[in-house]
Formats: sequence, C-alpha cells, structure tokens
Amino acid sequence: MFDEVTTTLFNYAYDHNISVMAKSKIPEDWIPIAIPSRRLIIINMNWYQPREIPLQIAHETAHVLNGGTDYAAYSRCETNPEEAAANQKAVQILMNLFLDDWMDIEDFNPVNFMETYRIPERYFNLVKNTALKILA
Repeated sequence: MFDEVTTTLFNYAYDHNISVMAKSKIPEDWIPIAIPSRRLIIINMNWYQPREIPLQIAHETAHVLNGGTDYAAYSRCETNPEEAAANQKAVQILMNLFLDDWMDIEDFNPVNFMETYRIPERYFNLVKNTALKILA
C-alpha cells in the first residue's frame, strides 16, 4: 500500500513542478528537507519509521507550495508558524489525494485515517477540522 501512496505523493509533487530526490543510501535518521527556492524536496527512503514517509513527503511538498524558507526540515515544532502551515497543508494534501477511501463525513474516522497515514496523535484536531472542511 505505501508504495502506491509514495508514488501518488511523488506524482503530486511533480505535477506541481517540485523535484524529488529520494535517497536510500543514507543514515536512517537523516531528516527530509525542502529547498523551496529550487522547488526541491529530499526524502530519506531509508527512514527508520518507513510508514512515516508519506507524511514527510506531503510535509516537505507543503513547504515548497507555501514558499517556505530554504532547508526547512520536517519538525515536530508546531509553534513555528512555517512548520504549522506545512503540517496543515500536508494533512490537506493527504486528504485530497486519499479521502476517496473514506467516502463521506459519516464514514470518516480521524483516528483510522491518522493510523493509516501515520499521522501523530497531536494532529487529531487538525485532521478532524480539515476533514470537516473538505467533506462539508
């Protein structure tokens, strides 16, 4: 499943004129980065938590789409406005691409969606509110 998700996310980036460097021969804890001025994201395909890679792709793509600062790295720091905006956009990207699996708001379960796409629990309200907007 995650090969399909990764391919879809890479295609989404390409469709938005974002180049992707998918590296697999790097340390497993090397964080992904975005270089918005070059419309480039670099993703660690050797990440120690492989199921987190789709969220990382969406997050780094969001940095480029948002016109963020160069070398913005995937971060858990939601107090940084640029990181918070990238997190929000990443959830929107995932939902817009994969929400067909959930059909409508009555069938949507934020926890299941978050588990499927390995979205951290701290994003629960963001996921729920984004779903309400998209599925309204």
